[in-house]
Amino acid sequence: MSSQVKIKKENRKSLSLKAAPGELVALIPRGLDEESEEVKRFIEQGIGRLKRINKPFLAVNQRWTKSNVEKRVFSWGDKLGVKVKRIQLRRMKRIWASCSTEGNLTLDKEILSLPEEFIDFIICHELLHVKVPYHNKLFKSLLSSYIPNYEAIEKSLILAYL
Repeated sequence: MSSQVKIKKENRKSLSLKAAPGELVALIPRGLDEESEEVKRFIEQGIGRLKRINKPFLAVNQRWTKSNVEKRVFSWGDKLGVKVKRIQLRRMKRIWASCSTEGNLTLDKEILSLPEEFIDFIICHELLHVKVPYHNKLFKSLLSSYIPNYEAIEKSLILAYL
């Protein structure tokens, strides 16, 4: 199995790959053995699919400022009808961002070196969680309505950290 992938057991029914700053995480059901052939095959196939994806979003050599990102956050807040109270940039080890139900948004500092499409995806994703807390069909539908190519962006974000 790839040493590039961290395995995390959760109360879930399906397998999933998730990007976090500096790592790729395989989310697996608690009852499934992480050394099983099913898990190994899922991770290998997932990485194989990711490596075949074009990386169109990674060809940017732009460095954002906190002020630029804050303007984007408030713009997205207006679009989504979410009131953002506070924006904080700090080093986050496991996730790109989080947003409380009160509208406090915390972003990983690494976001400042990401292309615009990634930043918009991360901000929109987090602010939508104020309205829809889970990654269900409604959440994905809303995300898709604001960022139609969100799946490609998400995969490219994962690829950037393989």
